Amino acid sequence: PVCFNIDLSDAASKLTTNTKAIMPVHLFGQAADMDKTMSFAAENGLKVIEDGAQAIGARYKGRAVGSIGDFGAYSFFPSKNLGGFGDGGMLVTNDDELAEMALMLRNHGMNPKYYHKYIGGNFRCDALQAALLRVKLRHYADYTKNRQTNASYYIYRQTWHGHAFTGIIGLASLKDYQAGRIKPHEATLAKREQLFAAYLESVGFHAEPILLTHEPHPTISSVIGEVTALNADVEFATTDMAIHCLWPVPQSFNERIAQAFGDMDALYVADGHHRIASSKLLNKQDGVMAFVLDESQLHVTSFHRIVSDDQDCTWIDLASPLKDAPQGLPESGIYAFHGGNWYHLTDEGIAFPESQWLFDHVLHPCMQIIDERDDARMRYLPGDLPLDQLIEALDEGDSAFVLPKPHWKDVRSLADRGETVPPKSTYIEPKLRSGITLYAWE
Repeated sequence: PVCFNIDLSDAASKLTTNTKAIMPVHLFGQAADMDKTMSFAAENGLKVIEDGAQAIGARYKGRAVGSIGDFGAYSFFPSKNLGGFGDGGMLVTNDDELAEMALMLRNHGMNPKYYHKYIGGNFRCDALQAALLRVKLRHYADYTKNRQTNASYYIYRQTWHGHAFTGIIGLASLKDYQAGRIKPHEATLAKREQLFAAYLESVGFHAEPILLTHEPHPTISSVIGEVTALNADVEFATTDMAIHCLWPVPQSFNERIAQAFGDMDALYVADGHHRIASSKLLNKQDGVMAFVLDESQLHVTSFHRIVSDDQDCTWIDLASPLKDAPQGLPESGIYAFHGGNWYHLTDEGIAFPESQWLFDHVLHPCMQIIDERDDARMRYLPGDLPLDQLIEALDEGDSAFVLPKPHWKDVRSLADRGETVPPKSTYIEPKLRSGITLYAWE
């Protein structure tokens, strides 16, 4: 998860008597550890073919990647750093015999003309591609410099209803998610994962970051403070009265940010469970766009649960009537409303996640609800909706259940245990808008 380059201990486990070569991939412009790779190859009698398709111009200890092994391969596909009009590539070597063999194989195994010594193919780069690439090659250093300037973390601030949420936008590693360093607290539905994955495959980009959170970290707080002391590059308002600000992070901060996140034991998914799960399922990109926020900034509440056409109301036998209407969320237990009256469920077993107790003791046994996600009688409203507005939203015969405000530390502890909460147990802000930043992998 640190660099995505070759893991030689894993490569060693895959060696067979048929293995002839090893191919280190210099991914995202990051050179693989070529000293160890060359030693590994020598110990096992292997040729080294470097894949520099995404790393043309990168260097390893002063040497250009692709020039260290027996062969170096580069891609000129249009989406690569040095792209042509269509398919194309380049093979380089310092071995005259290998070079002669490669030249023959690219041209039907032929040398001299019409004498075919080997079974080769037509792998020649056509003249049009070569003409374009000769021009672009002269400007490649400038292209690289511009890409380096644009490749950055961003600091994003959303101010809404007097609350400011400020954090870092970047790519979160899907390998960290698979390894459990990015921890969910909600289960996902396979059908929704497949639906989102199909959408991502169709468009080829993320338009809305997932929301990740972490325990407070002084380095992250310091970087955010230093960068946001400057004028934001982008500032605008949206129709929901939110103010959005965006600061590109100077590259001089990148190492501090990466080190700070590397020091953390885990990040936690606050919102976007299906988006990160669908990205993992798609497996077409190496990261998922994320807005990473200090957990102290989160606004966490529950969802009000409404069950329609509750005729029997046998759950009332478990509750105590309230003389006065409550003015907010319960400190403990669960408030319930039906037929113009308020009740309080106060069983000693009620604890976070209270939604689980409600399902086990009320929704399932009293109302025969099997799955809260699919039952047409269930609907949900945000837990910060005032109770008088909740009552106005009820139809005749409805029952409403009001849960206490969850504490993020309880959510985090549950995620650390590898557990998940029932559906709609947490309502977490900020809610992020699509399209402010994009991450395209195609």
